[in-house]
Amino acid sequence: AIAYLSEIEFYKDSKELLALCQKRLDALTIYDTLMYVGDFQGAVELLKDAGITEISIPDGVTTIPENSFSGWTGLVYVFFNRVTNIGPSAFEGCTGLVNFYLYDVAYIDSSAFRDATSLTSVGFGNTLQYIGPSAFEDCTKLESVRMSPNVDFIPRQAFNNCKSLSEFEWNSN
Repeated sequence: AIAYLSEIEFYKDSKELLALCQKRLDALTIYDTLMYVGDFQGAVELLKDAGITEISIPDGVTTIPENSFSGWTGLVYVFFNRVTNIGPSAFEGCTGLVNFYLYDVAYIDSSAFRDATSLTSVGFGNTLQYIGPSAFEDCTKLESVRMSPNVDFIPRQAFNNCKSLSEFEWNSN
């Protein structure tokens, strides 16, 4: 099942999501009209418990805050178009994520995808300017990375313990 939140302007707390989550949804699409979830972590916990595996983030969202989806092991797909900043540990421990394409992202903070152990490939657009320490540390199945040419420096620990990394494309200026 897929849920679409299309005419909701805001939730005062995560309890308002409970009825939605009890349907055992597979995917959740959050439209631009969703402006605010008062207890974001509480809402995420409910979505995790509901077995949601896909999240679509609206174009109006430009930042994924710190720890937003951290530890969500069942999350397999995240779709977004306009996100430019990914906060610290935003997807840390999301062991279900397989591929991630970050075309509009300019800033990836520390440990953003750390321990995303199923992640096999990641691609970046030309907008990426910064990648933080340990951003992809312990992504043990990560095989290929296509880095933006606009990144001048990659911290040594950014891809630490990525044991399967065999292809790293980076045409730095």
